[in-house]
Amino acid sequence: MAFGVKDGWLVAILALSACSEPFDKHVPAEVPSAGDQGGVETRVVSVTLREGTNMAVTVNAKQDRVISLQGQLFFLPADGDGDGATARAITTPYYDAREPQYSPQLEQVVFHGYRNGNWDIWQVATDGESAPQTLTNDAFDDREPQYLADSSAVVFSSDRGGSYDIWQVNVSGDGLHQITDTENNVYSPTSSVTGSLAYAESQGGESSVVVHPDRVLVTHAGVISGVQWSPDEAQISYQLIDGNKAAVRVVDLSSGDDKLVSAPGSDVFPFRAHWLTDDEIAYTADGKIKKSKLMGAAEDWPFSVSVDLTRHDYPRRKRNYDSNISRRALGISSPVISAGGEDIYFSALGDIWQWRPSNNALNKLIDDSFAEHSLALSPDGSMLAYVVERTGRIALHLFDLASREDRVLNIEATQVSFPSWSPNGENIAFFVDVIGNPLGGQLMVMNLASGEVRKVLTPMPGQPISWSEDGRRVAVTRLNAYSSRYREGMYELVITDIESDATSTILPVPHKSISSAVLTADGAMTYVQSGLLHRLELDANYTALEDDGLLTKELTNELTDLPSWSSDGDYLVYLSGDRLKRLDAITGKIEDVTPEIEWNMAAPQDTYVLRVGRLFTGEGDDYLVDRDIWISGDRIQKVVPLSEVTDVTVVDASEYAVYPGLFEMHAHMGATSEVQGRVWLSFGITSVRDPGANPYTAKERQEAWDSGRRAGPRTYITGYLTDGNRVYYAMAEGIVSEEHLQKALDRTAALQLDFVKTYVRLPDHWQRKVVDFAHNIGIPVSSHELYPAVAHGMDHVEHIGGTSRRGYQPKVSRLGYSYDDVFTLLSESGMGITATAVLPGFAVIMAEEPDWFETPQFDTFYGPQARRYYEMLMPRFGANASAIATANGKLLRELTRRDALLVTGTDAPFVPYGAGLHAEFRLYRRAGLTPAQILHQATMKSAQAAGVASELGSIVAGKLADIVVVNGDPLADIGDADNVVMTIKNGQLYSIKELLVAPTY
Repeated sequence: MAFGVKDGWLVAILALSACSEPFDKHVPAEVPSAGDQGGVETRVVSVTLREGTNMAVTVNAKQDRVISLQGQLFFLPADGDGDGATARAITTPYYDAREPQYSPQLEQVVFHGYRNGNWDIWQVATDGESAPQTLTNDAFDDREPQYLADSSAVVFSSDRGGSYDIWQVNVSGDGLHQITDTENNVYSPTSSVTGSLAYAESQGGESSVVVHPDRVLVTHAGVISGVQWSPDEAQISYQLIDGNKAAVRVVDLSSGDDKLVSAPGSDVFPFRAHWLTDDEIAYTADGKIKKSKLMGAAEDWPFSVSVDLTRHDYPRRKRNYDSNISRRALGISSPVISAGGEDIYFSALGDIWQWRPSNNALNKLIDDSFAEHSLALSPDGSMLAYVVERTGRIALHLFDLASREDRVLNIEATQVSFPSWSPNGENIAFFVDVIGNPLGGQLMVMNLASGEVRKVLTPMPGQPISWSEDGRRVAVTRLNAYSSRYREGMYELVITDIESDATSTILPVPHKSISSAVLTADGAMTYVQSGLLHRLELDANYTALEDDGLLTKELTNELTDLPSWSSDGDYLVYLSGDRLKRLDAITGKIEDVTPEIEWNMAAPQDTYVLRVGRLFTGEGDDYLVDRDIWISGDRIQKVVPLSEVTDVTVVDASEYAVYPGLFEMHAHMGATSEVQGRVWLSFGITSVRDPGANPYTAKERQEAWDSGRRAGPRTYITGYLTDGNRVYYAMAEGIVSEEHLQKALDRTAALQLDFVKTYVRLPDHWQRKVVDFAHNIGIPVSSHELYPAVAHGMDHVEHIGGTSRRGYQPKVSRLGYSYDDVFTLLSESGMGITATAVLPGFAVIMAEEPDWFETPQFDTFYGPQARRYYEMLMPRFGANASAIATANGKLLRELTRRDALLVTGTDAPFVPYGAGLHAEFRLYRRAGLTPAQILHQATMKSAQAAGVASELGSIVAGKLADIVVVNGDPLADIGDADNVVMTIKNGQLYSIKELLVAPTY
């Protein structure tokens, strides 16, 4: 994804890009046991929750209740003590149990749960004496179950037919059969006392309540859910979310009268109401369980639930900032290999290298101030294609290895990625950005002689490209979603005839995603699955041969990343953690051919005094006035009142305000570039945390910036998103076994990554394994999940909203409100959260504070074209962005009041790098936070969350010298924080003037 540019300068790049056997059935304890785990000390925090965010309730005839609160089922007996204090858990947190429904006949409930790595249908007795039993267990997602009136079977929605339809299964787990078969999504089924079936159906932006087979009762713009028959079958209740309104409505079957039941302005959750009588219902809204007559006011039905949270205290791995220590470059990226396997080319430290392992010959081919990446070697071995912004724009270059001549291809794009040569060397394929499509790229094929360019396939995230032997076809992996209702699916290989546009697809193993899939020189295909490289034989039409699986074989037995074949197909080069490997395809021999490239931390030598008029140290709420900050090398030596200085240089900032270097705690930095480093520093951002990236690219960029090779912030990086068997982003790694998970974790350790980010479809008990592994090597873990993540030691959670496997968020309602369960779990546990309020609040800032655009940084790096681009992008955030931003403010205020670990981040490049963080500051101000509180969250609290508070986050003696000088008074107006005059990172001074100017070649 590329965002706006001015004069061609790149300002943002992001290439963001079910198992046929069930997952491991081991059920862990409800919470990890306390004790010593290899240096990790655990403690238990007990909390009581009296509100629930997006919770659901079901009620039996005795008015016993079962609630789903944060994915755990609790039984609340009718004869409890009024506030529900006798609540009893009937599932462990690891089922992620949602939308329970009581049996009409039995003391049990049915629910959909994620225990096995997909949504399955389960049932459990409410006495809590036995574990839940699964009714479905396969590669598909099954949701929203409800018993038939005689409790003999369960109806539910499922994507097993290619879209969501209604299915039925017996309570014994057999007798599975399909009831509806439509191209639309049909879901939320409900069966009446006499067996009539009703459900919701969605098409486009409209939803309907339908009585099977084809009686449409009501249609609305927006999303209908929670369809439920009344006991007398005369009415059907449903939930409707339309823009910034949520409601319980009831439609009368005889008259068609459709009326609002919930109070106007209620934050109704999208789950079935329960009919207590023919004119009284129970439902969930505003964090509460509500009871309401159809024509009366609702009353709260109190409850309370106690849960234990196991938290980890562990020694954080310390970074060594000693510039005298030589370090081996771990960030080797985009390796390619010559025919015959003799020469290997790759990028490291942002430069291009040639490596001949046979005689240990290592040469730097391109050595400049820019960042080269995305290498592709021509079939004859004479030329390298690569991407760089040296000419003032991101461009595809051809480098002649013999003459050292460099040619720029004429491509109209602000992003180019994944170049690939045709077998005869006459054409080159690549991806370019698609304006207005933040996740899309366009596959292009260029004829090098004529310059003619043609589009291939429709927009999609960029991926490695390969060619057929005859040069007529290109192949690339593409996502195939299971349904249009939810976005996740499998990446499969798509082979396209570039003349006819005819396509075919290959997924070697059903329900298992592939990556790095390419056609080989001899007409087969190779791909990475479960972390290993596989080969699949194809026929002349590029169709997989079938031979009981014997024609599919593993080529490697270790983690295999970024594999690249030689043009003759005899050799392969790939990365495996911190090692570079070469495979001889003829003999099967694998060699370690890792080059030794050393680098040192940047080591400024000067001592100088920064003379400050107003100093916000990050340790208090007010300025210190008239201070001298002594800086020696990369460290703050002392902070003292003004005094006479004769022996060192004085940098005069006496007319300005000064505060610690800012942290951007959630930005995906995509492909590496020189200009991006200057963008961050120009907005006063000296530390950036990247929670999802190609780990080799991220490591290369980190080393280039830490070494001072290029100007840029400190980075805290993870690798691919650690996800479950279904994925969405191309940078997600779909984990399908514990062996695969261990390989991914070993990569984290080998590359010395700074944290792990688990994504939305990784099962919770595997997430716990990630937490235990990471804490034992001293690094934190983050995810989109709140609970049970907070109960097994997770350090951090991303986004107020953000993606969820459920179709709704356990942290925030569709209207943007969070409740006491979220506040309490975060504040009492110490778990951190990056709010990313700019999604969708960025649209609000653009509308309400247009002066945000008016900075020298934005004008230089982005310009009017970017402003128009973001204005095009804003409708994606929805018409109710202002209402959601206002609602989100409740969470920001409450977490700040409770002194929770709330930090600042943006999910850039959905918003522009650097500038987006200052939009986030304005949203915090809009929510009622003071400038001092905002700066604390962007400095010291962020440093605590990143695990570097002993080195960064405040301006005190002994810490690293990361400092921002601004013109204005940011403690009076946080909007002044982007008026940057100078940024100091690691003791190195960068004036705004020099940051806005590109280096010379």
